Amino acid sequence: MREYDEAKKWQLPEAEMLMSAKGYREKKALPLVRRLKDAIKNLTLQVINALSENERLSQLIRQKNSRISGLENRIDKLKEENESLKQRTGILDLVERAVGREQVREIAAAQSEQEDWEKRQRRRQKTRSAQSL
Repeated sequence: MREYDEAKKWQLPEAEMLMSAKGYREKKALPLVRRLKDAIKNLTLQVINALSENERLSQLIRQKNSRISGLENRIDKLKEENESLKQRTGILDLVERAVGREQVREIAAAQSEQEDWEKRQRRRQKTRSAQSL
């Protein structure tokens, strides 16, 4: 800013002795006006570029904030799930102490086999139903 206020190249020079108005305009005023126009064009381009970059960065920030919000929601759900799992682990520990760890494993394996068998049965029924159509 100071350069534009104080630098000699941006100041309108004094007219030379016996210089005509036309000569002053051609030799002194117009070159300064051209330099000022060029400076204004350059500054305008810089402002346009800065505004464009600002918009791009604002859009990027909005996207990142949206992503952060989604991740925060996911963290909250995972915290709830983690708390629920801690409670279930505590209950399982109590059951294991009451009936024994090996007994709990046997029950879990048997239940898993039963569920697998039921799943296979449901698939077979769906296949038969689809074939009969």
